[in-house]
Amino acid sequence: MTPVRSWRPCRWPRPRTVPALAFHDCPAGPLKVGAAGTHKSAAGRLDDEPNSTPASAYLVGYSDVQKLNGAALVGPGLIDLKIFDATFDPVTGDVDVVANGQLTLPPAKSTFLTFGFMPTAATMQLTQVGIMVIKTHSAAQPDGTYITTTVSTVQMSLRIYEVKVNGTSLDVGPNCHTFENLFLTLNAEGDYAADTGGTFAGTVTIPRFADCGVGEDLDGLFTASISGPGNFMRMTQGPGCFPVPVPYQCPPVIPEPKR
Repeated sequence: MTPVRSWRPCRWPRPRTVPALAFHDCPAGPLKVGAAGTHKSAAGRLDDEPNSTPASAYLVGYSDVQKLNGAALVGPGLIDLKIFDATFDPVTGDVDVVANGQLTLPPAKSTFLTFGFMPTAATMQLTQVGIMVIKTHSAAQPDGTYITTTVSTVQMSLRIYEVKVNGTSLDVGPNCHTFENLFLTLNAEGDYAADTGGTFAGTVTIPRFADCGVGEDLDGLFTASISGPGNFMRMTQGPGCFPVPVPYQCPPVIPEPKR
């Protein structure tokens, strides 16, 4: 089997198609393939990762709040990626690609019916904590094709503000937030590649709230009306922009969010 070559804003010619490494053809160049399991871990900051290919893309989607029977538009936000060289297992023929990401999301304004009858409007701010990790595994099949799975994991903090209940402002204070971070594990629906994008989906548990309210404790109110498991999220990444060595698909475009 011919080894799979490195991530670049183009596709190196090879006899087998790996969806996670789908790029257009480019001139012949040096082969860059890591040994199995040699990719760098997600520790550190994105600017500490020089041995990788930079890219950026827009991410947008919807997040359900199960208790409120509604969904909030999340994004569009810009994700900066560092994509490491593909690792190839010469025994199984499998290929792995790891990308680290930093996602910046704008505030999301939504209106729900709290407890099923009271209109409540609020602004939600999701902020990434640590490094996002996107792992793509392409398992070689006997017929020469690959079955590809991609999983994205990240921690986010959640803060709410500018709350109005039945049209009346509710002073929740400057730091009404979940007591713990949200742990998001989203699986790609279909093929995913940094250059073409893709859609991720999964469920998230919203932890209890803390430090909510000025003059009165509102932690219990938000915990009872928002917190809990089974909140479905679907996010769509648009095509990636690769700035080097020659700009490819730049600037990035905002994809259409899927429900």
